Amino acid sequence: MQTHKIESEETIRSLAHDFWEAEGRPEGRAELHWQRALETLNAPLAGEATAPKPKKKPTKAAKKN
Repeated sequence: MQTHKIESEETIRSLAHDFWEAEGRPEGRAELHWQRALETLNAPLAGEATAPKPKKKPTKAAKKN
């Protein structure tokens, strides 16, 4: 699975700042916004999420039971 590369601490800071502003600039939530920015930047790229493996069809021996 490929993830976004974090370009720099400034990228994280900028995104965390955007989250902070979007929430109305609350006090005391810097760590939460920083973590959210990290998680957002490290999320799997769209379309590259692994699809669940298809279920195997039961064998003839399994059908007899």
